Amino acid sequence: MKAMVCEMCNSNDLVKQDGMFVCQHCGTKYSVEEAKKLMIEGTVSIDNSATLENYRTLARRARDEYNTDNAQKYYALIAEMDPNDWEASFFTVYFQSSNCIIAHIASACNAISSVLPTTFSLIDKLGSEADKEAAVSVITVYCTVIAETMRKSATNHYNGIDSSIRSNYSGEYQQRCNAASLILLSLAGQIENRGVEKYATAYSKLVGNLFATHSDTLKPEAGIEYVENWAKCDPQKAEAYISRNIVGTYTKVSEAYLRIWKTLNPNAEHLHNVKKKEAAAESAKRGIKAAFCTILVGVIFCFIGSALGAHDRYDPNTFGVVMFVIGLILTAVGLINIPKNIFRANKAKRELEELNTK
Repeated sequence: MKAMVCEMCNSNDLVKQDGMFVCQHCGTKYSVEEAKKLMIEGTVSIDNSATLENYRTLARRARDEYNTDNAQKYYALIAEMDPNDWEASFFTVYFQSSNCIIAHIASACNAISSVLPTTFSLIDKLGSEADKEAAVSVITVYCTVIAETMRKSATNHYNGIDSSIRSNYSGEYQQRCNAASLILLSLAGQIENRGVEKYATAYSKLVGNLFATHSDTLKPEAGIEYVENWAKCDPQKAEAYISRNIVGTYTKVSEAYLRIWKTLNPNAEHLHNVKKKEAAAESAKRGIKAAFCTILVGVIFCFIGSALGAHDRYDPNTFGVVMFVIGLILTAVGLINIPKNIFRANKAKRELEELNTK
């Protein structure tokens, strides 16, 4: 049996239209004489590898230039020819979602999150571990970009709403932010299922971006879990995050974070104690300043109160008397707090010196 095969894309789906044979796949037209030359004998066996490679080149070029229309077009063609291509599976949905309007940000982000399990299943079928790692790295880069872009778009739109009615849209805004964060959370889940050490570089970048841009959507227990996994694949960055953002922020570090920190830094307990003493010394200094301010306000109140109260010696001004009494109380509180905070500051300083000598 003879069949016609398009010389441009190797498709055998040619239909005669207006005296010309038109390839239904790529649109190439052939005259009757040209079409005769395309006839082949026997079973049609089509090798689409060259066409697929061309489409992949065009798709990646459009992707790198962020030409969303062309990227979506060529990835869709690849998906049609090879349903098991992980790039086509992911980027067809990705670029379709990236063109959404503000109102559809949540659904677009959810679409990207939903395609990740299928994409990772296809990546699992790749031949080499290097190819798998490269694929996950590419997905991580584009997921972090789209998550941040969607969140910024939602934020800019929300901030642009008139302040008198903005609160009416806070629910929608939060929903969009959560959906953007879900992209990274879903991606993290896929990597964790396969072992964070396997894709250590990608996971470290992912978690770093998650804490930098989407930390407000993380529950405390989830944050601890991500840092634990982070410590497995990039201990230096995990240790730096805890030291910079956790220890320096709280006077008392949660036991979970302190436990992780101890495994990453043998000197963690000492550094933690130093941080606590530094925080105590700083708190005492602020207490001394506050005490002096309290005394100053008390003296001012006493002065004004006495002036108003003595305005008429036979009928003292009640408001002036009240102010004078408040002034006395404030002055007394300030006088009591000054030595107490000086003692606290000296104690913290002394303990800090002892720690630094160890």
